[in-house]
This record gives sequence, C-alpha cells and structure tokens, in this order.
Amino acid sequence: MTAYRAVRRGADLRYGESEAVVATGAGSNILHFARAMGSDPIIAIDVKDGS
Repeated sequence: MTAYRAVRRGADLRYGESEAVVATGAGSNILHFARAMGSDPIIAIDVKDGS
C-alpha cells in the first residue's frame, strides 16, 4: 500500500484536488490512486534525460 500512503497520507490529497506526479514509471500506481480519490487534474511528468 505504499502508493496509497503516498497519495493519502504523504500528500494529504483530498477529493477534487489537483496533483502532479513526477517520474511516472515508478509512480504509475500513484496515478491510479489519485484518480480513484477524485483528483482532477492529474499532471504526470516522466523524467528521462534522453541519452
């Protein structure tokens, strides 16, 4: 339940609030929990250096 705790307890996300998730490869579960909790909009940022 690490992703749930990150969304609910770490970020203290409430219904209808917006959220930005950095490094979506590792944080894809966080995106699902944020959507399930009514987050809108959700901004996903995938960080890759392109090398």
